[in-house]
Amino acid sequence: METIRVYLKKLNRLLANKWVNNALLLVCGIVFIVSLFYIARWVLENRETGLIMEGAQSSVSIPEPDPFDTELFIIPPAVDGQPDEPVYSYPSTDYLTVDFTEWKKKNPDTVGWVWVRGTKINYPVVQAKDNDYYLDHNFEKKKSSAGWMFGDYRNDFKNLGRNTIIYGHARIDRSMLGSLYYTQNKTWYSDPANLFVRFNTLYEQMVFQVFSIYVTDIKFNYIKTWFSSDDEYVDFLKQIRKKNTTPLPAVSLTADDRILTFSTCTASENKRLVMHAKLIKTRPASVPLSVQ
Repeated sequence: METIRVYLKKLNRLLANKWVNNALLLVCGIVFIVSLFYIARWVLENRETGLIMEGAQSSVSIPEPDPFDTELFIIPPAVDGQPDEPVYSYPSTDYLTVDFTEWKKKNPDTVGWVWVRGTKINYPVVQAKDNDYYLDHNFEKKKSSAGWMFGDYRNDFKNLGRNTIIYGHARIDRSMLGSLYYTQNKTWYSDPANLFVRFNTLYEQMVFQVFSIYVTDIKFNYIKTWFSSDDEYVDFLKQIRKKNTTPLPAVSLTADDRILTFSTCTASENKRLVMHAKLIKTRPASVPLSVQ
């Protein structure tokens, strides 16, 4: 006890020193100013994102499922013998309609548009020459920690390959891919209509069905885009389906399938939230020749 009393006396004498008090006040002031700066920047960047997306409804027509207009979508047998479950599709309201004209003019890097029902994900998708640029640049190519939704630079958005990847930050306000976290909630995955992702490029209108959602260590190569053989690709599909941690209808996967992958950050620097969806429907897009 005597040791503690001596220590406390020394501490009181130290705190009584005006130079120490002034130094502490200075440090607190600096911390406050820096914090204020980051809060102000965060608010401004969120406002910029909102302004960029203003008027989007004039160029995007979002489909809404009609519960009285459904048909049973029959899934072929799975390659790995996993039993399939029939799911309901919405044939008359399944495609997203997008006029890319103005978006392509604003940013020539525009390659598509993605909408995930039940989330805030409803954005144009861009693509750069690397996977770094749009981590800290917005759609208008202005410096921004909010970044933008962007496709992997290795992907071909004219002729989609086997694994097309879309990245985005998990913003606290749920912008960009921040609302991908909704997919882990029962209220989201229990609604069958939410499991159909719409993705349009300048050339195709597509519907994908979600089949796997999970958090993974970045050591797992879920962003692989090139496969040496059908067997290697099928093995990859089996791996990503096995990693699923969300109750989802079973979906068959074969070497002929094309998938869409979403990747966003988590609270852990070395982990990512990932969602995979399989292409189930596609048709040519009506795109003005001026933007092709």
